[in-house]
Amino acid sequence: MMPAARRVRPNPDYRIPAPPGALARLPSWLRGVHVDWVDGNVSPNELRECREMVASLTSIHRAKADLRRARAAERAAMAQERMADVLASFEYGGAAVALLARLREMPGETRPLSFRRVPAAISERQVDGA
Repeated sequence: MMPAARRVRPNPDYRIPAPPGALARLPSWLRGVHVDWVDGNVSPNELRECREMVASLTSIHRAKADLRRARAAERAAMAQERMADVLASFEYGGAAVALLARLREMPGETRPLSFRRVPAAISERQVDGA
């Protein structure tokens, strides 16, 4: 192990290699910087800066991935609405399509109507056991 004094004063001739452009190569680059810190070529402040940069880049990548997922979900929802319109026009005709369009234009939050089954009326024969 190197003495602590050498770690505080890194090698003035050493330059940290440029970070890779691909996100997949960042962990190996950071490992290399950490090895250079252990060897005494990089100061603790420079190591901290490298770690923070990698953390920032990965959080940006996660945010972009979340945005891509949200856009894909929006496209899927729009496709489902189009399919519902087409199926309604084939199955129920133009009146159902017009009703569906009116429901979508209503202000405020719209929710589908609840579907409850009404129990069948019990006949007198079933009560008497016949």
